[in-house]
Amino acid sequence: MAALPAYRSSAGYGVLAPKGTPAEIRSRLERAIADCLTDHAVVKRLHEEGAEPSRLGGTRFGGFMAEERTRWARLVREAGISVE
Repeated sequence: MAALPAYRSSAGYGVLAPKGTPAEIRSRLERAIADCLTDHAVVKRLHEEGAEPSRLGGTRFGGFMAEERTRWARLVREAGISVE
């Protein structure tokens, strides 16, 4: 991104649940994902794909997503990008 030195770009994976999903279900899902990220085979596969596994958890991931929306919306505005 040499043309936009103030911006960084990365890729990642996340799991989202519909609004209103009960807390018990969200917690079970979060625990299952955390368990997967302790599995050597899963971690190895993610590394092979160039990923560095990390777990933000629901609240932190929500904050990350909000920051990303703000950051990319700013880039779209500043670059004058529009849908055709």
